[in-house]
Amino acid sequence: MAQPELNIHSGAAAKLKAAHDWYHERSPLAADAFIAEIYCAVDLMVEVPNR
Repeated sequence: MAQPELNIHSGAAAKLKAAHDWYHERSPLAADAFIAEIYCAVDLMVEVPNR
């Protein structure tokens, strides 16, 4: 079975990038952890969309 696709609104993507950049200026490690959490959340939304 094919996994459903999740479309991220361009405004949300821009805010995620801005947040990543803000974290990265202060701590590259924190920025990487932030993005890792975003990927985990997106994966969960795709795997269990009605949760």
